Amino acid sequence: MSRRRQDPIAEHSDRLCEHMNGHPAIVLSYARYFGEYPDASSATIVAVDQDGFDITCQDNGEEREVRVTFGRSMHAVSQVKDAFMTLAREAETALRGNDPSGQGLMPDSPSPTLPHNLFDTILLLIALTIIYLDFFPNTTSPLLQWILETSLSDRASSALPTSYNGGLPSLSLAIHVYSSSLTLP
Repeated sequence: MSRRRQDPIAEHSDRLCEHMNGHPAIVLSYARYFGEYPDASSATIVAVDQDGFDITCQDNGEEREVRVTFGRSMHAVSQVKDAFMTLAREAETALRGNDPSGQGLMPDSPSPTLPHNLFDTILLLIALTIIYLDFFPNTTSPLLQWILETSLSDRASSALPTSYNGGLPSLSLAIHVYSSSLTLP
């Protein structure tokens, strides 16, 4: 009997490879960290067995092979999936180094980060709040009531260009504020 038939994970190798190759940034981090190819540009898992998995990667234009071991033999697919996650965390942490944001390492990682342009995001939220208050002025939220009670409408008509006057003043203000933020350097 060949080893492949005795290995309980080998029969699931194709499915596991397909699943993990759907997360290319994670596979690339395996090659960069465990294979010690920090300049690898792409990586693909080609086989999985009970003891580990094999990766081929492109490093400076050359194809390299990497063997990553789980540390112990796996007997169930669920154990392999857990091991993949543990190894991904280890590689991500090691490759991130002193960069706490981890930008660029694993774009499909669920690590929370702030939006790239926080100013535009804040302005968009303000514009959406103003639009909401135009259409739902009977809100029960104290903060939104306070905003509604301030004289946004009076200030809006004096601060807006003449092309925005008419219609809903606060909606016009929201559009003006957001569109002018897009032209800032």
